Amino acid sequence: MTVIIETENFDQLVKNIEKLTNEVKLLKNKSICENWLSLHDTCKFLNVSKTSLLNYRNKGLLTFSQIESKIYFRYSDLEAFLLKHQIKAFKK
Repeated sequence: MTVIIETENFDQLVKNIEKLTNEVKLLKNKSICENWLSLHDTCKFLNVSKTSLLNYRNKGLLTFSQIESKIYFRYSDLEAFLLKHQIKAFKK
């Protein structure tokens, strides 16, 4: 089967594919970045001090990644940490 397409239409198609490819790359990178929180953002998220966060790390309660002096926490690990320490409501 042979398809004939005008050069102008083909060029527009290529531009649209390139645009979509770039948008997918941006979304992928954005998704990766949104899954990790900095030390500062983690403190704000958990509403704790840097010292408390350091204690959680030292006790092995929170998993983290470190690149040189920068520390990052995965959002899913923070969520699991909160769920693990969740206290069920009780009746009086």
